[in-house]
Amino acid sequence: MGGSLDGVRVLELARYQAGPRGGMILSDLGAEVIKIEKIGGEETRRSEPIVRGQSVYFSVYNRGKKSLCLDMRTERGKEVFAALVPTADIVLQNFRPGVMDKMGFGYERLCQLKPDIILVSVSGFGQYGPYRERPAFDPLGQAMTGLMSLTGAPVDGGADLAAVRAAFEQPEIMIHAELGLGDASAEAWGCDLSEEYVRINADYTT
Repeated sequence: MGGSLDGVRVLELARYQAGPRGGMILSDLGAEVIKIEKIGGEETRRSEPIVRGQSVYFSVYNRGKKSLCLDMRTERGKEVFAALVPTADIVLQNFRPGVMDKMGFGYERLCQLKPDIILVSVSGFGQYGPYRERPAFDPLGQAMTGLMSLTGAPVDGGADLAAVRAAFEQPEIMIHAELGLGDASAEAWGCDLSEEYVRINADYTT
């Protein structure tokens, strides 16, 4: 039996966990996810533990995906990606803010290639805020949001773990909802997913 996202194609330009995890869930729901990797493969292909020659970390977050290695700094690599965009429904990326524009594939350019494309941009502090240039990994997000207080010995008055988990699950729910809204309105959507303060910000533009 097919999934709820059968027939949806996702181009994933994402590394480590924040972007690949979203692509993983979309794949689990039936979408065709094509992971665009740098020549030689994404860094986490070499992350330990290695079992039977493969990284467990990479295998978990990239299960069910197809893979294509492109050098997006070359004209040929950009040509191949530009040819793929019109065939896709979603572009999922977690580069630093501004990198997609520098590569020549900002939101406006993607809309020229595919008018109803959905661009999902995942970053630690959003695309437009005062901290937009700052790098962000899990420990930093835990420290700034107070989630780090949930580790260690139990304490009274701890955070609601169900609410925290729901907040982290919401990006995938939002992407799924936007697919339905996009089908209904035949308009393009730009979505900015920020991990800051466990808050999800969406910027809908047409």
